[in-house]
Amino acid sequence: RFDRSPRLRDLPPGTPPIGEMVKEREPRWRRASRHPSGLLSDPVVQASPELPTIPGPSRNVEGIGNVNAVLPPDTNGDVGPNHFVQWVNLSFAVYSKGTATTPPALLYGPAAANTLWNGFGGPCETRNDGDPIVRYDHLADRWVMSQLAIPNNFFGILLFGPFYECIAVSATADPLGAYYRYQYSFDKLNDYPKLAVWPDGYYMTMNQYTAISLQYAGQGIVGFDRASMLAGQPASAIYYDLASVDMNLAGML
Repeated sequence: RFDRSPRLRDLPPGTPPIGEMVKEREPRWRRASRHPSGLLSDPVVQASPELPTIPGPSRNVEGIGNVNAVLPPDTNGDVGPNHFVQWVNLSFAVYSKGTATTPPALLYGPAAANTLWNGFGGPCETRNDGDPIVRYDHLADRWVMSQLAIPNNFFGILLFGPFYECIAVSATADPLGAYYRYQYSFDKLNDYPKLAVWPDGYYMTMNQYTAISLQYAGQGIVGFDRASMLAGQPASAIYYDLASVDMNLAGML
């Protein structure tokens, strides 16, 4: 499924959800472990703050915070020439960077993340399940926004496939303009997706889980047709399931 959206600035920002019901969207099995071997201690983790060794920020802006009360908040964002786009779990916002004489300013939001897929149809529009990604594609001066969608989700525990990744690529350099919107489906749960910008494609990694039983099911990697997505054309994807290669692979960036 793919289309071209209206300009984001013309879409009313969806109300960010909040409450106990929303917390169930980050089910306990995901909070407990991202890796089949369970929580791992880091022997070189820093236990106390060091004195700052770099200057403080030249500009500061109040972010949107964890307005959805989901744990963990999955903070994400990226910066372009004139804008900063922030996404915290189920909500996003667009800011201007400001100038030497103008302070940064909130331009849009906080809005429910699936506002980006308003009118698109399917689970990308009706669901808002988080694991957000914001990438500024500096090679093309575009914005790439993505989150997963889990339509068959019962109490955050029983998850039936298929599962979806929703990707929106701005049609221009303006993050408040139109977006080319795409939906991709997977048989395994595409948890913890991470997206990279590369000249010949957009590349995504994901921790996979089986439907219903939610057993760890290996690392998945996907290459998306970046050239077609930048042009708003039908865009294929190449998917590799690395479960048969090494089940210890997980959390790839």
